[in-house]
Amino acid sequence: MTDDRSNGVAGPGWADNRDKRINGLFPLAVERFLNRSVAEALPGVTTVTTVARSWAVHSMVIAHCAEAGMDEEARRQLLRRVEIVVAVASIAHMEDRSHFTWMPKPHGHDRVAHFLESGPISLDEVSTDGSGYSEAKWGFLTPYLGSETRFGFVSRDASEPGAEYDPDRVESNLKPLIALAQQDQISLDDVAVFPRLCICGAALCDDGEWLAEHLTGSNPHGRLAVASPQAAAMGLIVEAMRHAPITGANDVTDFIRFHPRIQESPLLEAARVQRWRGLALRQSAVKAWRQMWSQMSEWAANEGGFIEESRLADQLADRAPNQKVREFVDSLPPSTNSKGPLNAETDFSNEVEPALATLGAILLSGRRSSELHGEQLAGFAGATPDQLEELSPHWVARETDHWASQPMADFCRALVRTLLARSQRVALAKAQWNKLGEYVVPGRVLLREGLVEWRDREPAGDPPLRIAELMSIGHQLRMFEVDEAGLWYLAERGERLAGHLL
Repeated sequence: MTDDRSNGVAGPGWADNRDKRINGLFPLAVERFLNRSVAEALPGVTTVTTVARSWAVHSMVIAHCAEAGMDEEARRQLLRRVEIVVAVASIAHMEDRSHFTWMPKPHGHDRVAHFLESGPISLDEVSTDGSGYSEAKWGFLTPYLGSETRFGFVSRDASEPGAEYDPDRVESNLKPLIALAQQDQISLDDVAVFPRLCICGAALCDDGEWLAEHLTGSNPHGRLAVASPQAAAMGLIVEAMRHAPITGANDVTDFIRFHPRIQESPLLEAARVQRWRGLALRQSAVKAWRQMWSQMSEWAANEGGFIEESRLADQLADRAPNQKVREFVDSLPPSTNSKGPLNAETDFSNEVEPALATLGAILLSGRRSSELHGEQLAGFAGATPDQLEELSPHWVARETDHWASQPMADFCRALVRTLLARSQRVALAKAQWNKLGEYVVPGRVLLREGLVEWRDREPAGDPPLRIAELMSIGHQLRMFEVDEAGLWYLAERGERLAGHLL
């Protein structure tokens, strides 16, 4: 055979070897409904909006730029320089005994600290795009901009202050940032005389009170419709701290899921709060799917990363009880009573091994789809398109009915095959060509003719509800405090503003 590639292909040259596998996130895409619903329930507070004072800093810079008539590029440059000064001021104050050590790091901390190792830093150099303190064009503005716009702190195009911007309260302690940012250089000594420019200053200063009022819907201009999602979530946290021992966000989430106060308190009777109960319960279901997938990756790893699909399915089937599917579901602990949902998932997990506990939690999500109603069901299962989605609670309920009279072992084998097939569809849906001409497929799992290749272990963390982030913001604003035993409680500012949540 001649190697005439203009007329055909010689040898194995037909095989396209340009594909590239990477360890993608969300391999089952089971988080979609939860992530979308949490974004609607708590807009503007995310896993990257970690510094409470950023809302005031950004708003002040935009107000100053509008007053000075700066164009977009000048606004962008000043914003970046101010963020650097905030980082320098915070780094300087960290050495002071008055600094709150539990505060998060300021944005850009690591890079700014590295620049400071050589002494005073050039603001032109450190604010340079790409090689400076932040690779993002607008620094750390973008994650906060949506909520800053919703609250009315800035205009929709971020070119001028919004109706809710209060210059007297915001600028009373932050105004020196502007002058410092216009210097050629900045040093730790330059900011040492301004200790309240540190991000921890929000706990004590007027700008912190200003933001706290908006988060609780108690701002004087009455923008309650804008504040209501955050206010509803704050109300849940407040009630949890008043009626249960809270050591962190997980305790608040359990309070939302199971505490009877959710049904009894007039503070929490609003539809938004009832939907939060559904969301918190849906988080348990999503976590169970993640744990099941992680367990499967461990079984594959125990075989060196290569395992027959049938053998992987048997790993779960061998752990199943000798029962029919309906018998197993009916044997699970009660998941509701007259006061609301019960913690059946934990009750069951205390009695069995992890893989079976996870399977029980998955099947309980199907049972809960018929126990919840109204806003709780809407938060848990969503509208019709979400109800029909594979792995959703309603899908689990339908599968339970379909397999009701079949052995649990057979159901487990089918479940493993379903998850493997879904992982391939999800990976291919996310795949795309990169600039190097490689077809990038985000997935750790590859299926070939009944053989499973699992290239790495899968994590199984809790899907975020943003409760932890909101608690951290409240802590930074001195609404919440933590005692020596690690218990959270309402501080004076929190007690005063909590009345507006009613």
